[in-house]
Amino acid sequence: MLVIAFNLLMMGIEVDATSALKPGEPTPAFFLVCNIAIVVIFIFELTIKFLAYGPRGVLLGPEKWWNLFDIIIVITSIIETILDMVTQASFSNGLDSSHLRVMRVVRLARALRGIRVMKLIRSIGALRSIVLAIVSTLWSLVWTLVLLMILFYVFGVILAQLVSDGCSTIQADVVNCDTLNHMRYWSTVSESMLTLFLSISGGVSWIEALDPLRTISSLAAFAFIAYVFVSIFAILNVVTGVFCHRAIESAQADKEIAIMKQMEWKEVSYEL
Repeated sequence: MLVIAFNLLMMGIEVDATSALKPGEPTPAFFLVCNIAIVVIFIFELTIKFLAYGPRGVLLGPEKWWNLFDIIIVITSIIETILDMVTQASFSNGLDSSHLRVMRVVRLARALRGIRVMKLIRSIGALRSIVLAIVSTLWSLVWTLVLLMILFYVFGVILAQLVSDGCSTIQADVVNCDTLNHMRYWSTVSESMLTLFLSISGGVSWIEALDPLRTISSLAAFAFIAYVFVSIFAILNVVTGVFCHRAIESAQADKEIAIMKQMEWKEVSYEL
């Protein structure tokens, strides 16, 4: 766990340090040494696992997917470390565009190593419960997005049509639609959908989007207020309740699985 946390910490420090370097300036050797040390520890950990469980236990055991993930991470880490060493050595002979491309690939491969933090999350109960709760609500999130897109489209069409009709019939000397924010918020259906999304997500104040509607059409202003009322006080509150319910169910299921495993372990220990 400490190695994974140290690896993530060093990745962030290295990104900050390399971003401050001038073009063509080599990365400090300290980061290369730390990277080699981390890769050696990863290789040692994987070797111990193979010696303890054997190839069959590692590749076909209950933790086979995590072990396969570790193998992929170790292989990519070895490759990117070798490429990093070659690239660092090439600085003495001058750096061309091909070397720069190699450095980009190396840094991208190194970033993939950060995915290994999922194994750290898996071993911590509190983080595991949070991740399981998020995963369990993914399908609900998908259907929520579908529902919101339908809502955005329906009200977007209505408001864009009302604004277009209002601007076509209103006298230019009374209200000049071209100078109003309706061109910014309600000119097309897509712009109207974006405005509707921003007005309930904090991207823009809904009163700011309402002002041009009030000058053009009272019906459009009423439709927008109805949309805000329905989306905030009805749909989003219901969706929040559904998400909370799903999260609680996943947490309870995870506890039940843990209890079942503990009971099975006790039964095995009693038999022995």
